[in-house]
Formats: sequence, C-alpha cells, structure tokens
Amino acid sequence: MLKKDWESLRAALGISIHPLQLGTWSVASRDLEDSAREELSETAKTALVALRGQLNGFSNPRQNPPRKQPPPAHTRRMRERLAGDLCLLDLWGSLSKDAPESSISELQLSLTHSQNLAVALGRVARDGQREEGIGIDLEFRNRKLIPNLLERITEHEERRFGLHALQVWTIKEACFKANRFNAGSAVTEHRIRDFDPETNSGKAVIGKLHFDFALTIWNDWYLTVARMNAPKHGLFLAP
Repeated sequence: MLKKDWESLRAALGISIHPLQLGTWSVASRDLEDSAREELSETAKTALVALRGQLNGFSNPRQNPPRKQPPPAHTRRMRERLAGDLCLLDLWGSLSKDAPESSISELQLSLTHSQNLAVALGRVARDGQREEGIGIDLEFRNRKLIPNLLERITEHEERRFGLHALQVWTIKEACFKANRFNAGSAVTEHRIRDFDPETNSGKAVIGKLHFDFALTIWNDWYLTVARMNAPKHGLFLAP
C-alpha cells in the first residue's frame, strides 16, 4: 500500500474513532499481492503466535475452524493470512514505540480483509480497558449484494436509521469482533440501537453487552471500529 494511503487511513480512523477513547492505538494495512512475496523470519513467526492469541473476534469455532494443514501458499486464503500476519507485526512495532513499556499480553487486536487489502487495529489495554474489546471491519462499497440483504440482517427498528445494507453489516461485524464472548453468537444478533448521522457513530447491543461504534468511508470502503464496553462483574450473555 502506498504510504499516502496508509496515512489517509490513519487520519480517517483518528477522526472517526476519537469519541471511542481507545487510548494508545495504531493501525496497519497491507496489500495481499505484495505481502505474498515477503518471507517471515523465525523470530517473527514466534511473535505471531503470541500476537494472534490477542486477536479479538476469533473465538467462535464456526468462524475459525481448526486446520490440520495450513492452506496452500498460492491460495487467496493464504495471501490473506500472510497480509494479516504482516499487519500484526507492523502494529506491534508501532505500539512498542508509542508505549515501550507494554507487552504483547496487554494488546487488544482486530483484523479485517476486503478485496486485496488487509487492515489491523490494535491498542494497549490498560486497567479497566482490559475488560473491554475492540473490533474492526472493512467492506468494499461496490461489492455485489444478495437480494434483500438489509431485511435479512436487521430487525425492523434497526432500519429507521436509513443505513445501507453494507454499512449495517460492517457495524455488526465490527461489534461481533469486539465481543470477547462471541462464541455461539452470530454477527446479525448484534443489534444497532442508536445512530447519529452527523458523527456516524452509535451504539449496539447483544444480550446485556453494549458496544460503541464509529463508521467512516475511506476511499472505496466502509470501515467500522467498535468497542465493547466493560461488562459488569458476573455478567453473562443473555440467551
């Protein structure tokens, strides 16, 4: 990705997610085709084991089934994984400079892919932030949609906000990824409860878990960042 595009991504996120108060955060992006030509050192591979363990939104076994063998190197899935790995390493390098005393165990990370682009968001979670979660989702604005998608993924009351189907999907996907208790839940079960068109931000909920989110348009993509608010002590996800 061109440096100017990376800088525009960070600028767009900086404006849109400021109200979420993420603390020390950073973003990284990689082109899938360029990433496929890079090789990881053994040190990087070791770090990635720990970094992937900090990813939000990958605890649902339906979303991330175990693999006996890695996907073939020539497949799109493998290119996505390589680009995502490089994003995570870039994030760790950036956050290590911004918060040099931090450790990988303090990181909260989220990863998304769209078209030929991988984007990762990360922050250093301190004190009460450790009970929260963060999620990011990227959707290409011109992708083809299945018929009646909006009706399939929303309740009637969610449609009053006038959001496009892809905007709704990226909001729900980001909230799902931010949900640290998402095992057994579905993306569409995360309901939009409030949306302010002036700030492109709002609130969502699943059971008794609450989320704040910010939506932005960056080049050809819809991009949403979500934060799961810290649950009250002893709170369990309502059926």
